[in-house]
Amino acid sequence: MCLVISSAAARERGSERAAITVTGVMITSSQSAPAAFTCHSSESEAQWTCEPVIFPDADCDKIRLEQLEWQEDDRVRSLRADEPVVAKIRDALLKDRCDVHPPVLHEVLLAATRISTPGTVKMSLRATDDDSGVASVSGHFQYQNYGNGTFAPRLYFSCKPADVAGMNWSCEVAIPFRAAKGVWQLQAVQLLDKANNLKLYTTKDPQVADVSFTVQ
Repeated sequence: MCLVISSAAARERGSERAAITVTGVMITSSQSAPAAFTCHSSESEAQWTCEPVIFPDADCDKIRLEQLEWQEDDRVRSLRADEPVVAKIRDALLKDRCDVHPPVLHEVLLAATRISTPGTVKMSLRATDDDSGVASVSGHFQYQNYGNGTFAPRLYFSCKPADVAGMNWSCEVAIPFRAAKGVWQLQAVQLLDKANNLKLYTTKDPQVADVSFTVQ
């Protein structure tokens, strides 16, 4: 991540002298401590280039500029968080480095749709993410033939990557010995990427709506 700051910011605050030293502190949710950075000036000192370390899987909502200041001779001036220059820096970070979109579920396929107890339903799932990559996949099936006023039984599952790219996932649903006989419908698939963007797919989504198996 490279930031370019104009020394005009100092003049806007009433100083006619170019900055001698520009430093700052950036913090993100993926860094346990603030990360300090130093900016380097052009030959004319009209612009300062800064390179704070922002991890590609940083949580975009929690990136913030803690401090930006410049030293002019024996005086130190600071930029406040509500100043336009700081807002522009944060916008640049969001645009250039952050993954702000959740993963996308493309399809869910069952290896078998009829199963005896005890047993295992094997399932393959394809999901992609536009930047940081899919971090985890999980979900649950729900029994459909339950009576009114009763809690519908659920079977939970989590998935493992089936390839290096992290696009294909392998899942197993364990069917216990006394599982209710009848139709079990996929109710939800939860996708999380490495930037903590979450997407929940339900029976309202076509990728989930028609996925079910029958315990016989």
